[in-house]
Amino acid sequence: MAILPFPLTRDRTALPAGRDLPSTWAEWRAWYTRRDVAYHGGLYDAADRLAYQLFQARDDANEVIAETRRLTRDVAHVVDVNRHALAPESLTLTLTDSAQDPDLVGGYRSIWKRSGFASGFDTVAGQFAGLGRVGLAVRRLSQTPPYRSVLVPVDPRHYRAIYDADTGTQLERVIITIPFFDAATVDGAGQVTEDGTEHVWVQELTADTVTTWLDGVLQDDQTGDHRLGVVPFVNARYYQAGESEHGIWAAQGLDSALALYDSLQAQIAAIGTRYANPKLVIKGAEIGASSELSLFGRVLNFFGIGSVDVVAEYLEPSLQQLGHLLESAREIRETAKETLPEFLVSGAGANASGRALEYRSAALVAKMGAARRRLWSETASALDMAQAMDAGAPVDPDATVARITGGPVLPVDLKAHLEALGLAKSLGVRQADIVRALQDLDLVPDDADPEAYAAEILDGEADRATRFFVDRTRAAPELE
Repeated sequence: MAILPFPLTRDRTALPAGRDLPSTWAEWRAWYTRRDVAYHGGLYDAADRLAYQLFQARDDANEVIAETRRLTRDVAHVVDVNRHALAPESLTLTLTDSAQDPDLVGGYRSIWKRSGFASGFDTVAGQFAGLGRVGLAVRRLSQTPPYRSVLVPVDPRHYRAIYDADTGTQLERVIITIPFFDAATVDGAGQVTEDGTEHVWVQELTADTVTTWLDGVLQDDQTGDHRLGVVPFVNARYYQAGESEHGIWAAQGLDSALALYDSLQAQIAAIGTRYANPKLVIKGAEIGASSELSLFGRVLNFFGIGSVDVVAEYLEPSLQQLGHLLESAREIRETAKETLPEFLVSGAGANASGRALEYRSAALVAKMGAARRRLWSETASALDMAQAMDAGAPVDPDATVARITGGPVLPVDLKAHLEALGLAKSLGVRQADIVRALQDLDLVPDDADPEAYAAEILDGEADRATRFFVDRTRAAPELE
């Protein structure tokens, strides 16, 4: 009996219906763009206004006079909290205990530094949390030894990740497509000339080869075997969507609440500025053909009909309900924020109990801890690939050598933490592991090797102990 594979990577039934998640590649690219625009506080696009039924006011000439805009930094707040937790100042690269060869340690740290992660890992963390996924491509800076491999972040709008059809977990192929323009030129007079010629750079990565095209022409100098045995790329996702390829950002579901909040605020603003475009109402009269009702300063030509009283007035909306609308908008926003731990600590009031603050903090630590494990483990795998690529050897996908750690998500009681480390040492915890914990607390330099640092500490302790016992056994000086 043949075993049929499960088409997990093509399962469309796993995707929710409606606006929240797309289903085609074109829709996903647009979705990632909207996430980027939302972080920067940009305007809602036409698709947003239609999907969320956002308020828009038009005048008699069908010109837009008021529309819904993003008014809060809630999206940016969520992304920034995640960014700081995923790329803390205490971010440290170490290796497993079985890989402490000095040359190997130096090789990993060189890759980390060349990739710009010593100071620029927050860019990777921002895309991971704000867009829902980020790619890390392993590339050589030189085609001959030493290869000087690096990790290059890839925007999720620029690559497709194809997984196996059997399990949906094994990356089989990646296609990176990046359109770009020629660089500007500067003449002797300082005049800058922009070249409008657009190019398209495409690279396909498989478990065996790298193939590159520029404007449809194969680039031989960027094409060949890489010998890794795995695709030199990681596709890090914050939350995995219903299919394997794409990811969901850190606060999925917040958009709907914020869209309704912004829409209500736009309605309130339109009502509050009603005198800027008043509506004329005429009752009991027949309007003359020469009247221009939409223009100010014109004489209205109308006369009564029979005995009906003629009434001409401006339609003025009542402001009595604005308070209720405003309160409703606030409740919608606050309810959405209460479900996100990124707001729970900062949103706790002065009257919050210690137990409540503890629960709020625990929720944030749990979420950030899970996000750290996902991003840091994927980054460690990419570092292992880069090290293997430098060595020109295949990589073992089941053995992770690199390890990335960071300090606590929330500030800790330093004294209590040090006391806990002292207890751990007395219970037999390895000195190198204690050094790693001290690196997380910024008490030991990040670039220090934990094993070597621990050995220095032990040597120092032995030396102090020797001097102590020697001093104790010396003869006491005689009194004169």
